Amino acid sequence: MKRIGTLLMLLLLIGSMTLTSFAAGEAKDSPELEQEDPAPGYVIVDGDGDVWDQADPDKELSFEANGDVKKITGVKVNGVLIDTKNYEVDPSRAIVTLLKEYLRLLGSGQYTVTIVFEDGEATADFEVKDTAASPEDEDVKSPDTGDDLTFVIAGVLLLVGVLTGVYLKKSIRNKAE
Repeated sequence: MKRIGTLLMLLLLIGSMTLTSFAAGEAKDSPELEQEDPAPGYVIVDGDGDVWDQADPDKELSFEANGDVKKITGVKVNGVLIDTKNYEVDPSRAIVTLLKEYLRLLGSGQYTVTIVFEDGEATADFEVKDTAASPEDEDVKSPDTGDDLTFVIAGVLLLVGVLTGVYLKKSIRNKAE
């Protein structure tokens, strides 16, 4: 009976660790998660790491991907699909240009642009700077986005798993006596 309790507790602990890893975004490859037809590997071939300075408001940022321009379905900035009025697509190549009117709306900081294709995405980073800004503006902190919530959930799941194992072990031990 003691071995069954130990085995059950070990299984619960392993299950909690697996859930913790999955909740933390570390899911392992498994047959259930594999895709039958993988998407093409789109990448940004020009424009990654570019900087747009608000002191030069007439400049625009362009990003070229290695995909078919006919398959472009949209553009995201920091994961949010933006309106088509904020960018232009070159009709002959997969080049997306973020327009200066849109760039002026962005605050200083790092951004991620994603060109969305019918069957995949290409992602690049860019930065918006304001060299004309006063030093006081640099002290402004971004609001907390709650990105650390995943670790709290993982910790709670682990705690529940351990407490369940302890409870079951005590229940089995009490029944054996």
